[in-house]
Amino acid sequence: MCARKLNDAEIAAGERLRIAVLHADKPAANRVKEISSRVLQNFHPGCPVSIHWWSVESLNDKELFETSRQAAAEADLLFLALNTSVELSPEVKNWLPAALAGNGSGRRRALIVLLDTRDVPRAWHSQVERYLRNQASSAGIDYFMYLDRRSPSARGLTDVEERGLP
Repeated sequence: MCARKLNDAEIAAGERLRIAVLHADKPAANRVKEISSRVLQNFHPGCPVSIHWWSVESLNDKELFETSRQAAAEADLLFLALNTSVELSPEVKNWLPAALAGNGSGRRRALIVLLDTRDVPRAWHSQVERYLRNQASSAGIDYFMYLDRRSPSARGLTDVEERGLP
């Protein structure tokens, strides 16, 4: 979507780049803003974009869980921004497969994961990476991982390691 300029009929029909974001907290949301601005440079400049934001905490509400899951299933790009943790929360693990399943449109989609890995053993984020990569693969969508190892005050786009994983 939006690799080229959309024509008036496509715009009138509501065609646009759809983005859904699930973030752990405000610093995680800020990381998505930084990375997404760079990612959006790869799309046509006139492309209409819609972005829907949810916090991981909002998944505890049944209505927000379903609303966010539906928007994520329709998204072309799904950003998942997590901070250090021992493991993914049950809410995220319950939400993710349905969010990645898509809506049957056949459009190419991508999961873009941002992990804050400072103070976390490599074994932890490797396990999370594998789990998320497998979820994306099972859903047939592209997968990209950004690992952030710097302290929040020292962060910048150049401090983020990018990895596209098969």
